[in-house]
Amino acid sequence: MSDSPPTAPVSDSQGEQLKPFRIQLAERINRLPQYVLARVNALLHQKRKAGQDVIDLGMGNPSEPPHPLVIEKLAEAAHEHDLHGYGKANGILNLRREVAAKYFKKFGVRLDPETEVIVTIGSKEGFSHMCLAVMGAGETAIIPAPYFPAHMYAIVMASGNVITLEVSDSEKFLSNVAFTCQHMTPKPKLLVVNYPHNPSSKTIDPEFFVELVKLARRYDFMVISDFAYADVAFDGYQPPSFLAAPGAKDVGVEFTTMSKGYNMAGWRVGYCCGNAEMVRALGIIKGYYDYGLFQAIQIASIVALRHTDAAVEAQSLIYQARRDLVLDGLSSTVGSEAWNSRDLKSRPH
Repeated sequence: MSDSPPTAPVSDSQGEQLKPFRIQLAERINRLPQYVLARVNALLHQKRKAGQDVIDLGMGNPSEPPHPLVIEKLAEAAHEHDLHGYGKANGILNLRREVAAKYFKKFGVRLDPETEVIVTIGSKEGFSHMCLAVMGAGETAIIPAPYFPAHMYAIVMASGNVITLEVSDSEKFLSNVAFTCQHMTPKPKLLVVNYPHNPSSKTIDPEFFVELVKLARRYDFMVISDFAYADVAFDGYQPPSFLAAPGAKDVGVEFTTMSKGYNMAGWRVGYCCGNAEMVRALGIIKGYYDYGLFQAIQIASIVALRHTDAAVEAQSLIYQARRDLVLDGLSSTVGSEAWNSRDLKSRPH
C-alpha cells in the first residue's frame, strides 16, 4: 500500500502552474497488508458475479439468526425515544451486570461490573483499542502463530513490535514464552492468547492458564485472552476462561463476543473483563473514539444473556453436526488418520 500518485499539474485563476498534489499517508498504513478477509470477500464477490457457485468459508458468518426473543426485544427497545441519544463508551450498567453474572454462573469468576467489565463494539474493536492503551512505540508483544490478523496488526498500529510463537504444542508454547522473556531485553510487555484458537482450532485445559499466570508474574508481562469462541464447543468440551485461573485478574483481561454462539455477528456486541486498571485504560481510549453501542442493542443483549442459554447450546450442536459431516467426507477421501474430530473441539468452520 503506498501514497496516491500525484495529480496532474493545474493552473490557478491567474494562469500560474501549481505543483502536483500528493496525498501522503501515515507510515502505519504502509505497514498494513490488505486485510486477508477483505481479499477473500473480493474474490467471492468476483466469482459469484461471474455466475459461479461458491461455498463461503471466509468470514464465518452465522448461518442462523439470533433467537426471536432477542430480535423482538431489539424492536421494542428501538421505539423508546430516550435510547437514541449518545450513550456511555463503557456500556450500560445492567449489561455489564449480566456479563458478570454469566462469568460467575459459567466459570465461577467474580467480577465487579463497575470496574472490571466494559462493553465493546465487538471484541476486535476492544482488542485494538486495548493495544493502544497498553502498548507504546517499540514495545514488544507475543502473539500465537498462526494468528488472527487483528492480533498482529492492532499491535502494529499501536507502533509495537510482534513476536509470533507456534501454538500446536501447548507445553512448548509456554516454554517458548519463558525462553523469549529470558533472552529479550527489554522483555515483552504483552502476551496475547486465543483459545479455542483461530484459525487452528487448538484447545487447552484449565491448567494451561494456571501456568500462564505464573509466567506473567515471573516475567512481568500483561495478558490479553481473546475468548471469541467461548460459546462454541463440541463433544462435551467446555473452553476454559483465562479469568478462572488463580491470580488472572492481577495480570490481564479477557475479551468475549456475542457474535458466535448468539448469532449476533452484525450486532457488534463484545465485552472485556478482568484487571480493573486495564479496563479503566480501555475506557479512556474508547471515550475519545466512540460513544458505545446503540442502547437498544445493549438491552436486547441483556435478554440474550439472561434467557437464551439453551439456544446457544443448540447452536453448538448444529455446528458439531456440520463438523462431523465434513470430517466424514474428508476421511473417506484422504484417510481417517488425517482428520481426527477429537482435535477439533471448537469453532464452526
